[in-house]
Amino acid sequence: MKKILFILGLVFVLLGCTTTEQLIYSELYTDKTEYHEDIRGNYTAHTMSLFKDIQFAATDILEIQKSEHENGTITGAFVLHYFGSGWRFYESLMIKTDSGLYTLEDKDPYRKVRSGDSVIEMLYLPISKEMLVELMSTKSMTIQYYAEPHQLPVEGITRMQEFLVGN
Repeated sequence: MKKILFILGLVFVLLGCTTTEQLIYSELYTDKTEYHEDIRGNYTAHTMSLFKDIQFAATDILEIQKSEHENGTITGAFVLHYFGSGWRFYESLMIKTDSGLYTLEDKDPYRKVRSGDSVIEMLYLPISKEMLVELMSTKSMTIQYYAEPHQLPVEGITRMQEFLVGN
């Protein structure tokens, strides 16, 4: 009986996972594809998590997104997610590649109180065509959005480049 109750409880927990938990527990470097209907034109969004910093009271996740629009246009963006117990007020992401330093800013980031002791922040940071070309060939990449910089591992850079070329 205890085993059945445990299994039922586990099923309810898993079925009740929110998008936040799905994002936190998803694998790095895995392509997630979603089709979006939009009045301006439908598109397919491919998203891959590049970096995760999961701590007790705060989680940061950096994703790269490539959208293929029905009119043939391809756009790219970085999406920075923060889930934590207090506001950080992120507004920008700095990226250093082989050829230079880029600062991407979101003038109107998404911020929401998730519950009494939990907040969400999300920045959507479009990538220029020039930066996209640089990302395709860089051998090193460092990101910084808060206190200390984070060096992406070679595997992460390689998987990002395969992601941007593929699909």
